[in-house]
Amino acid sequence: MLTIRQFQAFLARSLYTFLLDGSLKAHGVIMESTVREFYSRHFIIGWVFTLQSGICYLIAPLATFLNERFNSRLVAIVGGFLAGMGYIGRALFPPKTILHLLMYLSVSGFGFGLVNVITVVSLKESFEADYATAYSISMFASYIGVATLPPLLSYLEQSRSVEEGMLVLGIITSTLVVTGFFTDTTKNTKSEDSSYVETDSGELGSKPKGLSIEDNDFKAETALDETTGGPGYTETSQLMLQRSSNDEESKEGTKSSFKAWMRLFSKHPEFVALLYISTIGDMEFTSWSIFLVPYGEYLGIDSTTAVWLSTIGGISGFIGRVYSSVLFYHKRMNLTLGFHLPLSCLVVGYVISFIDSTFLALAATALLSGFGISVQSCVSSSLLPSCVCSYHFKHAVTVYYGIGGFATLLAGFSTGGMVDVTGSYRYAFMYLTSLVVTQIITSVIWSVSPNLTSV
Repeated sequence: MLTIRQFQAFLARSLYTFLLDGSLKAHGVIMESTVREFYSRHFIIGWVFTLQSGICYLIAPLATFLNERFNSRLVAIVGGFLAGMGYIGRALFPPKTILHLLMYLSVSGFGFGLVNVITVVSLKESFEADYATAYSISMFASYIGVATLPPLLSYLEQSRSVEEGMLVLGIITSTLVVTGFFTDTTKNTKSEDSSYVETDSGELGSKPKGLSIEDNDFKAETALDETTGGPGYTETSQLMLQRSSNDEESKEGTKSSFKAWMRLFSKHPEFVALLYISTIGDMEFTSWSIFLVPYGEYLGIDSTTAVWLSTIGGISGFIGRVYSSVLFYHKRMNLTLGFHLPLSCLVVGYVISFIDSTFLALAATALLSGFGISVQSCVSSSLLPSCVCSYHFKHAVTVYYGIGGFATLLAGFSTGGMVDVTGSYRYAFMYLTSLVVTQIITSVIWSVSPNLTSV
């Protein structure tokens, strides 16, 4: 049974993912009309459309600073207000130039970024060792947004106007202010923060349930305590030795040094592999979100029908989240089920669209690609705590989300650029297929390399 605090934290995170990913996907509905409106190119509009998500991730360090220095509830409320105002501003004062559009999406992205950090911290502190499961389940809302917001915007665009569609999205997005009221304003003291490395009771560095991972510092495998009923890992002597080593590093003042950052990569090669898979995954999701509906229109499907590809992909993505959560809960998740299989589904889905351009074929593409993207994204996020030690986790989070932000911004630019250069959306999706193949190769190397610990 969830406590009130856990329910509030879960609801806040779910609302955030619903609105962030749903609104990103909705922009695919107006891609072609926006290119024509501003007499622009696909790579420019694609990049501008990614600003919301890109800035959301890139400001994570700033949002963390604000969360630590100011009232968390206030930060979240301001974030929700800004996220909504970006859309409401587009409705009340329609952008006359691309620069204006850029400004509106940047405001929304900044607001989403503030809410992102607050909801993640709240979820971790509320669920502690159950964080991985709670995070995975909260992401169900992401694909509900992907399935519902694009058809909503398409309907409003055709029956009313784009401006009214943006106004409705703005009003819906403004509900993010409630995440502030769901946030615990209790702050950790300095002494509590310093004990972060020394304890393993569900803090950021704890390892999720169901994963057996070799620690690179001591080459010792942790074991799950089946008698506790808790979802965390046991307090082994190897981990205690690691914490002792981390304490020594902390005393030497290396936590924020260049050496500490280098040790993150040298001591945790699994993190390097995960980071690559996740980075390409961010590019895949962003490109899929923005360009799937225009891809259907390019292949001859009318816009009112093509928008349902997003709904099909969203439903499939929801199924992918259920699949991932069940495997994590029953301790059956591994690299084959988490990466090899879903990424292969993604490749097959894209290849189908190269062979057949009927709606049924593209529906199959949306179904397989939605499932593949959803699973690999969920697994990447959930495995992050198990790929680094507690001491390096904060460094890993900064790198993980920072590079993810750049990858998101690169996605619209690169995929849109392929459309402009080749004049074909099909070539753009061939480019995305080649990126997925590199993910598969990386995950296979991870699973067979003796220097990397398999999940």
